[in-house]
Formats: sequence, C-alpha cells, structure tokens
Amino acid sequence: MPKVQVYLPDDLHQALTRLELVPSHLLQDAVRHELARAERRQAALELIAELDARYGYPTEQELVVARDWAAGITAHLEPATIHPPAAAKTKKRPATPARPVR
Repeated sequence: MPKVQVYLPDDLHQALTRLELVPSHLLQDAVRHELARAERRQAALELIAELDARYGYPTEQELVVARDWAAGITAHLEPATIHPPAAAKTKKRPATPARPVR
C-alpha cells in the first residue's frame, strides 16, 4: 500500500488526538466518499450531454420549471445535507437552439 503524506492544521490534529481517531482511516473514508461523489457527478454530466444531444438544450421556461421543481425537493433538507458543487472549474454548455414544442 502506498504511503501518502498529509498536512493538517493544528486544530484538526488536536481534535483527532482529543477524540482518539485514526487519521488514516478517516482519510481513506473521505477519499472513498469523494471518489464516489465524483463518479456520480461524471455520470450525471454524461447523461445531461446525452439528453442534450437527443432533445436539445432546454428552453429558458423549461429551466425555470426545473429549478422550481428542484427547489421544492430540497426545501425540506437541512443545509448541511445539500452539498455544493465541487470547486473544480466546469465548462458552460454552449447554447443550442430551442427544440420545437410538441
């Protein structure tokens, strides 16, 4: 198993020591969690790209409806359970013509 050196601020190190937690176990769990989250995000982006290719980019009205729908789902959640997007830079999807109304 490879070794990795990690630097922690004093307050985190003191808290680990005080609570008698094993840093390597915590780090392994955190890395596994973040990798799974990144894989789910990548799968979601691939699905969005597939849907854009199949149906076109949503209209402004469709985006408003989707945002309202999502806000209704997350309104009851505790703020700590809603994870903000990763700080990584993401490309903005290019605007495509609106698809015809069916």
